[in-house]
Amino acid sequence: MWVLFVAAGLVAFLSAYSFAKLGVTYPSAGGPAEYLVRGFGDNVVSGGSNVLPWMSYVFAVSCLAGRRKRFGWLR
Repeated sequence: MWVLFVAAGLVAFLSAYSFAKLGVTYPSAGGPAEYLVRGFGDNVVSGGSNVLPWMSYVFAVSCLAGRRKRFGWLR
């Protein structure tokens, strides 16, 4: 079981490292949307791909909220 936590920590570290490198290379207030526009250009691909991070954020928050309610952490 602990191997999964180490693997997840490694993935989180590499993700944060890549965002840090992108932030230094392309400084702006756009975040992931700016990186997609710089990579794919200002077109439908970058706009459509920008929806995916937002969907993952909403999904992650809803999973956390569901867990909090189930285990009684939400009062």
